[in-house]
Amino acid sequence: RHDHFLTDPTHVRPILPDQFTLFSKSANLEWAQQGYANTPLGEFLDVDFEIAETNWIADEKWVGKIRKGEIDEGELANLAIHQNNVVREIKITLKVLKPNSIRS
Repeated sequence: RHDHFLTDPTHVRPILPDQFTLFSKSANLEWAQQGYANTPLGEFLDVDFEIAETNWIADEKWVGKIRKGEIDEGELANLAIHQNNVVREIKITLKVLKPNSIRS
């Protein structure tokens, strides 16, 4: 929810890290066992990913406030949930999980 996203016509769909758990077969299995209605995209598409790393890049305004000691990381995280223009970018690294192949 940053103005950079909203004003760039090439950015057509917002994403958040939690969306990628839909592509995790272990998460899909857990949800099915617990009766959750989450869409098991990992099973549907026969892919298996896990999130290896997530980095939230704060807007320069908020980075400056942290450096000055006006806010701390916890306050920034809370602001990111409740306000726009706090997080400028999210970098998500996915790891592909491949089944062990049996060679004959």
